[in-house]
Amino acid sequence: MGSGFMGLDIALRSLLAHQQAIEVVSHNIANVNTPGYSRQKAVLRTDGAAFGLGSLRGSAAGLVGGGVSMHAVRRMADNVLANHIRMETHVEGEWTVIQNTLHEIEAILGEPAEGSLSGALDAFWSSWRDLSADATNSAVRTSVLEAGRYLAGFLNSASTKLHATTENLNSQIRQYVQDINDLAREVAYLNVEIAHVQGVGDSPNDLCDRRDLLLEQLAELVDIDVTHDIDGSVSVLLGGHHLVTRGHHADLQAEPSETNPELLVLSWVGHDGAVRVSSGRLAGALRSRDEYVASIQAKLDEITRVLVNAVNDLHRQGFDLQGNAGIDFFTGDLAHSIQVNDALVSPDQVAAAAASSDDPDQSAGPGDGSIALRLADLSSALLMDDGTATIGTTYRGMIGQLGMNTRHASMMLESSHEFLDHLQQRRDSVSGVSLDEETIDLVQYQRAYQAAARMITLIDEMLDRLINGTGIVGR
Repeated sequence: MGSGFMGLDIALRSLLAHQQAIEVVSHNIANVNTPGYSRQKAVLRTDGAAFGLGSLRGSAAGLVGGGVSMHAVRRMADNVLANHIRMETHVEGEWTVIQNTLHEIEAILGEPAEGSLSGALDAFWSSWRDLSADATNSAVRTSVLEAGRYLAGFLNSASTKLHATTENLNSQIRQYVQDINDLAREVAYLNVEIAHVQGVGDSPNDLCDRRDLLLEQLAELVDIDVTHDIDGSVSVLLGGHHLVTRGHHADLQAEPSETNPELLVLSWVGHDGAVRVSSGRLAGALRSRDEYVASIQAKLDEITRVLVNAVNDLHRQGFDLQGNAGIDFFTGDLAHSIQVNDALVSPDQVAAAAASSDDPDQSAGPGDGSIALRLADLSSALLMDDGTATIGTTYRGMIGQLGMNTRHASMMLESSHEFLDHLQQRRDSVSGVSLDEETIDLVQYQRAYQAAARMITLIDEMLDRLINGTGIVGR
């Protein structure tokens, strides 16, 4: 018969292996709510045969296995799925910023509420039409000046708020750049740690979880390509440029543009070449600033310029209530600078009358409202887009395009969010911790542990009988 020491060794190996497996399950349960944690699985492996019974029995009875041991602690993660999640994360990040910006622009313009630019324009044209019908009425003349001031004030306010939105986006860009640099630095540090742990034969599972969480946060900010290296580290590319390579990382910077100091441009610290950003929150902030906010600001400035020139041209052709030649009604030709001329200190100075048919240098009379009528008719004049649109239709077209852009951004964000949610559910099915499954594993490992402990007790009793109960006749 064989020695009992081999059985004792097998039982001890089983005891230790299942104790380690229980510890793995405990680690999973402890991290059930930890963001970015990937479930770990104890991999048990049969140990090879150590003794041949045939040598003890004189026949080839075969080999007895060496029991079980913990082979590895496997991290249940899918790198391909993680890459898909990162790709969709930066899409969602971009459209989140764009949608927020477009909603902010809509709030600034106030459409279609009464306190909007379209309402201010309508009130301005209506005041001139009222004046054309009652040119000597001081109250109506005052309403013209007030309507002009309200219109100018609305344009001033909208322009100021759009400028503030641009500044806010610049601040976001600065913060995103800082966050990208910080995350890249942490990923590079973890690369070194993971490579070291893997190099000595251990499993850096928790470090890999931490790094994947950082990479996902990085992907929300900017579009990155991630490749896994043989030593366990990752390489991160941004627009074809190495952001992270093993333990090294590159830094971004956001500095004022040489052509427009109010705008920040991206560059690499210590490296030439442009920073190519196509998605993520950083790209969303850049697009929002350079496309959406800039286009609205430019269109408001264009509308203001055409409005000021058209109104001033006609107002200078008219005569005020005292028969004096008209002056510019507005000063400034941009949305942020337009205002009613400070020289118009009295309602009587509003030029409503046309020139006399007998003498072009004289007023047609204080009761004449011909110029006021022509000013009112500017509402339907084709002054915009090379003579194909009115000021009102151009503005409404801008608002319509803004609404379309907002709806498109909302659709893209919703679609991206749904797809990302689907991908995250798939990841949870692979990497997520299920308390029910962990409980089942815990019971299985516990029973195996108890059985191994019972086996040790049994073999101990056998050895006690063998050692203490045999060997001396008559004992």
